[in-house]
Amino acid sequence: MVILAHDILAKVSSKEEEVEVAIDVALTRHPFFVDKAAAIASYAPYLDPVTRTPPAQIHLLGFDSLVRLLDTKYYPPSHTLEPLKALFSRHKVRVTLREDDKYGGKEEQEKYAQALAEGAREGEGGKREWAERIELVAGEAARGVSSTRAREVTEKGEWHRLEGLVSRKMREWIEEQNPYKIP
Repeated sequence: MVILAHDILAKVSSKEEEVEVAIDVALTRHPFFVDKAAAIASYAPYLDPVTRTPPAQIHLLGFDSLVRLLDTKYYPPSHTLEPLKALFSRHKVRVTLREDDKYGGKEEQEKYAQALAEGAREGEGGKREWAERIELVAGEAARGVSSTRAREVTEKGEWHRLEGLVSRKMREWIEEQNPYKIP
């Protein structure tokens, strides 16, 4: 994650306009974004020293993760989207589209997000205004950047297939550390 943060900062600072960007990397043991956001927000060093309010967060997701985020099966016992209120009241998600994936092309994925904006999920507790907090972005060169794909090729030791899935620095780290090596 630190390598990704450095890659993002390098890309932002290579642009002509002056942009000040702060990137924090947070690791949690929580599997759900709602719980991740709450854990990060409650971490004292992140709180504003005067108001004691937490900063806004932007969670980076692939489209497949957005589908899971908005899947009611992950929110028992009510199985509604009600638990997402806290997440979308203050935070945003930036979603990379998964072209040529099982989720359809760009148009189908945009329609999925648009349905939220049109109220299609209100019966499940979804709110129209949440769509304003979801930013859809196309992946670079339509290669379909995917952590799942990167893990799959790494497990097989097919380092050359990491090209286009991760940055050069990230590829070097993965090859050196081999984090998904199957014993």
